[in-house]
Amino acid sequence: MTLLDANAIREIERLTREGQAIIYRPGNESRNIYYLRRADGGLDPVEVPLRDRNVQVNDLTSLRLARQAQGDNCLAYYVSDEGVALDCESENHRHQVKLPLPTHPAFDIVSSWADGQGFEHKELVRLLRTKLRGYVEPSVVSRLENIKTSFAEDTSSSQTHAHSGLSRNVQREIRQQDGSELLPEFLVEVPVYDVPEYRNANYSVNIIVDYDHDRKQFFLTAVNDDLKKAREEAVDRVRNDLSDEGLPVYYGSI
Repeated sequence: MTLLDANAIREIERLTREGQAIIYRPGNESRNIYYLRRADGGLDPVEVPLRDRNVQVNDLTSLRLARQAQGDNCLAYYVSDEGVALDCESENHRHQVKLPLPTHPAFDIVSSWADGQGFEHKELVRLLRTKLRGYVEPSVVSRLENIKTSFAEDTSSSQTHAHSGLSRNVQREIRQQDGSELLPEFLVEVPVYDVPEYRNANYSVNIIVDYDHDRKQFFLTAVNDDLKKAREEAVDRVRNDLSDEGLPVYYGSI
């Protein structure tokens, strides 16, 4: 090789380096770290964002199948009140498999009573026998159905030297037809999440019963602490069900 040939080769190498940076990736680096070769031959690391590939499933079984399919690429589960996310990374993609956790219609109804809600008698019985059927003890529904109201007037008179007057004390009562008083509260057992694996997982919520004589309405109020406890227990159950998958299970979202 002549000196001219050697110089020509070096010049070609220089022009190549300056004209087009060479992407280089050592085999032992993170999957999304690349290097750009500089004109002087050095390397500058560049982190390339992974391309997202998101999938939604509608039951826990499908989420577990996705976990099996991804294998060692899976990193962790994230569980929140709204849903579950499985976080995975493959060669140049970031995979997220998400399972929404919509609240069950029965739990939505009971939650709407947190600040109290009024019902006429027939409306309340219809609700308990239809939308909340199976979530309230039949004996409770029967007691609420067999209710009657009574308005009794206790009249007494009195006389003084200046005048005679009439005082009237109106006693208003609401009782069962068998004469027993209205039950002050009752229990509902409702699922929190409307997904196949959790539709039969019921949680207890106490309902306080009041009666407004002026409006002729029953007022039902759900105990807030019971609603909060039901949500917390439902989330804990999901986390426990995923704890045997061999991945960290975090309380949070991504």
